[in-house]
Amino acid sequence: KGEMVERTTITLADYEMLPVTTNAIGDYQFDSLPMYNNYKVVPEKDINPLNGVSTFDLVLMSKHILGAQRLDSPYKLIAADINRSGTITAFDMVQLRQLILNITDDFTNNTSWRFIDASYEFSDPTNPLVEAIPETYNVTDLSTDMMWLDFIAVKIGDLNDSARPNYFASAEARNTTETLVFQTKQELAADGQTMIFHFTASNFDEILGYQFTLDFDPTVMTFDRIVSTDIVKEEHFGLTGIDRGIITSSWNAAAPTSIAAAETIFSLAFKLYGPVNSQTLLDISSTNLQAEAYKESAGILEVQLEANAVVPEVATKAIQLYQNRPNPFTGMTTIGFNLPEATTATLRVFDTDGKVIHSSSGSYAQGYNELVIKSTDLKVYGALYYQLATPTQIATKKMIHAK
Repeated sequence: KGEMVERTTITLADYEMLPVTTNAIGDYQFDSLPMYNNYKVVPEKDINPLNGVSTFDLVLMSKHILGAQRLDSPYKLIAADINRSGTITAFDMVQLRQLILNITDDFTNNTSWRFIDASYEFSDPTNPLVEAIPETYNVTDLSTDMMWLDFIAVKIGDLNDSARPNYFASAEARNTTETLVFQTKQELAADGQTMIFHFTASNFDEILGYQFTLDFDPTVMTFDRIVSTDIVKEEHFGLTGIDRGIITSSWNAAAPTSIAAAETIFSLAFKLYGPVNSQTLLDISSTNLQAEAYKESAGILEVQLEANAVVPEVATKAIQLYQNRPNPFTGMTTIGFNLPEATTATLRVFDTDGKVIHSSSGSYAQGYNELVIKSTDLKVYGALYYQLATPTQIATKKMIHAK
């Protein structure tokens, strides 16, 4: 594109001279080299592998592999050969997606950038991967200044020329006019502790792909599992950040895809152990992965999660869980609760790490009920959570068990 690449290390192989680094306008220079010697110029830049890489590159790679839209330059073909195997296959897509999802932090068998002798002419620009591409420059019998010795830089994984090669390069323009909006529908699992969030979207229309970071509150719930659908699979999620309440997601299709508003796109299950009356247990952000979606007719879309109630409104009235008395307590304490209708219910007590230390289940009448918890039932002291779960609702409170 004619843009200059900074922070590239240039080495003279097998020659005792310190490497130099290109400046912001791509310049490098070796001074006072002995004349009539042979030299090998070796450029290298292996930093920030995600520079210019997004799920949209997977869209373009998928189209190329399926023959729907071929990559239109030998340099883009080189950029698409993620594992440097000499071919472009679905395995390249797997490795690039793992990088996007933060499952891996580098290219397994490649460098972040590759450099090609600028004077090199491809014998077949549509199939450069079978050629012995010159990625160094051999100087034979140096006899004059060679200030014209240039390289073409290829950012691996960047198929739409969005990488920033230097500090002064402008960021990719984002003229977003539309937003892909996800919604969640919640379902309490049979164990009364697992909440399954079913993700839908009312405007999933002609979408080519999306990516985002899903944030959740690890102080009140822990990730349990991914519930795959025919659309989104487990490989479309990155779970390396779940201890910090972060899940990454990247999905794409080779052709524009529409999904009905009532159809579940994917589902995630979480174990609940803390207060669950918050409206913001889940949120879509750009914390670890830029939230964006792609549509041929509209370019890049924003991605948002529409706020929704955490617990489904199945009952006409909510259950009421009262503060234990006394609190703090030693010996024993009484926990009262009110049910809008007769039902089964489970009372669980959790420590601050989310471990269940006591559980009691039974069938209870409509109206006020109460349970007695003894210190001998708990054997754990300090701050604890207690949670009442019916087949349709959950309520949680905190108590102090003193020695």
